[in-house]
Amino acid sequence: MLRLVGLDTGPLAALFIPDDPHHEQAMAFVSSLKVPAFTTMPIVTEVLYLLNFSSRNQARFLEWVGRGAIDVVSHDVGEWERYAKLIAKYSDLPADFADVSLVVACERKNTRRVASTDSDFGVYRYKDHYPFDNLFSR
Repeated sequence: MLRLVGLDTGPLAALFIPDDPHHEQAMAFVSSLKVPAFTTMPIVTEVLYLLNFSSRNQARFLEWVGRGAIDVVSHDVGEWERYAKLIAKYSDLPADFADVSLVVACERKNTRRVASTDSDFGVYRYKDHYPFDNLFSR
């Protein structure tokens, strides 16, 4: 069985920002992945926002995604209530839509493995019980 990994905004943006403090780690991490990776459209949107200083980098990121480097998971109609529940549950962090979209996508894909620069993934719980395994923070 392949053990998928969900990619959060931080490592994805760092791939396309050479002076990002996580750039080298993100490059090494992505190039060493031996399992399929996925993300969500809210995360793609957040990455594009962070890359807004360079339309060239935005285009490079979109071309990279378009070549199938990662799978972009679509929303399921029944997931909106789950997003709202998680936003409310983690309001003290506060959780954002991109983060909870990755939590829900991981639940749907049956994986607790994520790659994130965000310490909140140490607090979020997979299916409300189990901690995530943040491969990027190792």
